[in-house]
Amino acid sequence: NENLSGLLSNKVRITGVAILSDQQLKYKALFWYKDTFENSDLDVDEYCGEIELDLPSYGFQIEGSGKWYLDMRNLHVDYEDLDATSELHVSLINMSTTAKNAGATGEAKLFIAYTPMA
Repeated sequence: NENLSGLLSNKVRITGVAILSDQQLKYKALFWYKDTFENSDLDVDEYCGEIELDLPSYGFQIEGSGKWYLDMRNLHVDYEDLDATSELHVSLINMSTTAKNAGATGEAKLFIAYTPMA
């Protein structure tokens, strides 16, 4: 769970997500309206939506080795930070049967493109 600060507005449209990963795993990026993230109390859980990042099916490597890349564009996920802190609340979940490595051999990095909404 991460609170990514620096949004230009509390209301944005997520238009793209790219991932760079050491491992060829199937991920989901989950977006939350508040920094409470997932919660057993449905009055507190503020789930917004998800984007599947399927590296085994759609990812690629440069020259067949090294890191795995995937770029998802033309997305339309309307997002509002209900905490009003100009943060994007996101979780990256490994959906693969293969475990994600810890430390330097299991790094993954997300890049999120967005446009402010009125």
